[in-house]
Amino acid sequence: MDARWLRRTGLHGAALACIGFTGACAVQSTDKCFDVVHQVAPRPERAIEGHPLDPADYETYVGWGAEWFRGETFGDERAVTDVAGLMNGVVEAPCEKGPPGCTRTVRVFDVFVHALDALDGVEGNLFTGNGGPQGKGYTSDLVLRFPPGSKLFGAIPVPEQLHTGLDVEAGEPFPLGIVAVVAPDADQGLDYLPVASKLGVGPGPEEWPDKRFRVGLTCALCHYSLDVDGDGTADLKSARLGHATPGSPWRPEHAWALGNQDLHFGWLFSLTANPLLGATVISGPVGTNAPADAVAFVRWVRDNYLRAPQAAMRQVAIGMLMQPRGLADDTPDALHDPVNMPSIFTQQNWPYNSDGALENASDRNNGVWTAALDFTGLIGLAGDRASARAGTLYWERPSIYSQLPAATFADMMTRYSPAVRANDILGFSDGVPGLLDPDAVVVMLGTSGVVPKDVFDHAPASRRRTPEDYGGDAPARVGVMALLGSRVRTPPALRAAIHLPQIVAKYHVSEDEFFTDVVSLMLDWQQPPPNVSPMLTGQWPLVERGYGVFREEGCDACHAGAFLTDNRIHRYAATERDESGISPPSTAGWMLPARDLGPALGTDALRTLGTRPQELFVSPSFDPATGRATATGSIWKGLFGDTRVGYKTATLRNLWATPPYLHDGSVGVGFPPGVTPAVDLRARLREAVDDPRLVYGMGPILEAFEQRQSGWHRPDAALSLQALLLESERRKIVASNRAPTTHVPAGAVWDARGEPTTERVPMTTLGVSGIGHEFWVRDVPGGDRVSALVAFLLALDDKPCELPGEPSHCSP
Repeated sequence: MDARWLRRTGLHGAALACIGFTGACAVQSTDKCFDVVHQVAPRPERAIEGHPLDPADYETYVGWGAEWFRGETFGDERAVTDVAGLMNGVVEAPCEKGPPGCTRTVRVFDVFVHALDALDGVEGNLFTGNGGPQGKGYTSDLVLRFPPGSKLFGAIPVPEQLHTGLDVEAGEPFPLGIVAVVAPDADQGLDYLPVASKLGVGPGPEEWPDKRFRVGLTCALCHYSLDVDGDGTADLKSARLGHATPGSPWRPEHAWALGNQDLHFGWLFSLTANPLLGATVISGPVGTNAPADAVAFVRWVRDNYLRAPQAAMRQVAIGMLMQPRGLADDTPDALHDPVNMPSIFTQQNWPYNSDGALENASDRNNGVWTAALDFTGLIGLAGDRASARAGTLYWERPSIYSQLPAATFADMMTRYSPAVRANDILGFSDGVPGLLDPDAVVVMLGTSGVVPKDVFDHAPASRRRTPEDYGGDAPARVGVMALLGSRVRTPPALRAAIHLPQIVAKYHVSEDEFFTDVVSLMLDWQQPPPNVSPMLTGQWPLVERGYGVFREEGCDACHAGAFLTDNRIHRYAATERDESGISPPSTAGWMLPARDLGPALGTDALRTLGTRPQELFVSPSFDPATGRATATGSIWKGLFGDTRVGYKTATLRNLWATPPYLHDGSVGVGFPPGVTPAVDLRARLREAVDDPRLVYGMGPILEAFEQRQSGWHRPDAALSLQALLLESERRKIVASNRAPTTHVPAGAVWDARGEPTTERVPMTTLGVSGIGHEFWVRDVPGGDRVSALVAFLLALDDKPCELPGEPSHCSP
């Protein structure tokens, strides 16, 4: 970007008001000319729903939010254990003794718990203090060890050492985000539920005398990480407050909100007993990524899950295993449209998600709890349930769910699950679609018809809500409050434990919303961890110069204010591109309508298109200065160009620990194994010219990790940022992502033509391209301007004005 862009968008005058001090003024900052490198970002307001909190209560609630974020399942263990069968699949391994071709069955759950028990080198203490407070039983990458020659679904090779990316704290029996819940007495006869004392890893917990249990998932699975700096090694033993790790420069709370940057979702879901549950979310066609092929893929799975179940589950698993490690795909469209696992530092950083699909923090939380933690909730998208939305948006591409009536979809989810709960999923048994605890969920009709009237009427009155019940701007948010028809409320057991009526009487907050408000309070409180890299030692003049370059290039027109975002959604633009994937300078291209002015980003459109119907049909307008809804979502806004289909300006805090870059995690440059990079920042950046061994593009980087099988081979932050900013470097990234570098597991049976796929496919077929955000710095690798700008970007942690080994440069 440059001054010409500022003139085109009408921002030139605003920028000139602060040039020489802070550059273009922020939209949402309390100080419109915030000095990023000398001032410390303001702390969040100590309030819930606008009600100020006592300091002691504020501190208590932040702690509650952290524990609830890591520990509350809302009853999703029924979906995770009974329908998906997490870690409850089987692999076929060669017999230890027997004739050639003899195979034996290995239970994944046995491998899982033995891997956990083995972390501290002591057998049989998994449930009695594995690792202990000072022990070694912790990791940021749990490794499962399978017999040589093991196969999944009869064909897919299983690594002997399978790196899951799961984090395990010292003294904890299960990974962060996987919670064991004792089954109620009525379920103790279900033989598919494990008994702790019979797993061969020691006696069960004293409070579970021979009890069966389930495992559920929580937010911490994706968003907590013991590996703070992303180097593949755990930096913390525990993420619990007060459980400090001696010798670590980071505190337990620095594990919160980071994003688990090396979680392997593909293996996590492929090793379930029933991968069909995730067929429409994290699976999809192989070798292609067109919407029509996604529809064909879902149709193929629907037509084959009964007549050829092994082939159907194998193909779904292969689609899952194509998922790039460290990226998450939660868009339910059977396409590969992943997102780089985000750092969720949410203070004054709204709307939420890379596509800005959700304005309100509570709606954001509920979107995760009711859809991502319980895939059975997707029943609301079935062709005969979301018909209101599909019929109104008649010009949009056909939905994959047009192929799946609700009854068929529920049967596909449960046909091969450990337990069949189709009526529960449909909502006929308790009036609540999906499998969350019905006492922790309410239902809302909303605007898109995802809850049939007969199901809604079947729910008890105590479980029905309307937007008016929530007050404030809720009526304007009606379309996004319950995207799949259900919304979480504070669980009953928790209400009693914290004496919620007393809190309501004191602060006049909502009983239903208190849980989600406290979690949001914690996320707003959380600040990025400090960057202690020696690359920044002694580099304060370079950081200050980089801030100047940041302003000179006009970057702060979008990445504005204290939190480095203008809180707007910018059109993604579909542009012509030359053979390298970079837009020719003279090409303006065409753009889908977007409400906000700003540059066309040119990034891959797949992810934002995945939520386009939601944006067109139900998303309200919002105020970028406050995050509050200002008008109810309306299809007429879509027809007349007032839509927000695009990408939200990302905050730049914590860039130093989160390569690869762009929303799709596509821009990465790495060092080959065994290479020790230069500590001096400018020297490291110059290696892009001098060292031909550098690895460009995410395909080769991920392949290098899989071959190495010892620690997460992450892209280098400095080199990757330089590739984001220099056109010459980005061309290498795009070319690599377009090359067939990504291995397809054996056993694939389906592609766009219904034929076997090739052995390797480009990363672009997985929604990882590297195109877009073409705002180039005029420089060469290791040059003065780009080196300074990269130094500034790497310094954007909790306090950019404090560098390691230097006195503070913060203004009073």
